[in-house]
Amino acid sequence: MSKDANYRALYEKAMEITEYGSETINHKLRALFVAIEKETEKGTEAHDLAAAGRYLAEDMGNLLDVDREELQRLTESTEPAG
Repeated sequence: MSKDANYRALYEKAMEITEYGSETINHKLRALFVAIEKETEKGTEAHDLAAAGRYLAEDMGNLLDVDREELQRLTESTEPAG
């Protein structure tokens, strides 16, 4: 495998990981915490923990999205023309 092919494979794997992570954390895990928030009484520990979990899931998902976008920008700026 050539060096370019290795870089391409690495890029594709990194994109796959960040997309999967973002989908899993920002959407699925967030949805779980939102459901728990809705089913618990405001002011209870369970409700507060679910709110914290939702916030962290959103934050981590957004960080993965930013990483994915940065990876895409870096790759586009270093690809050979033509």
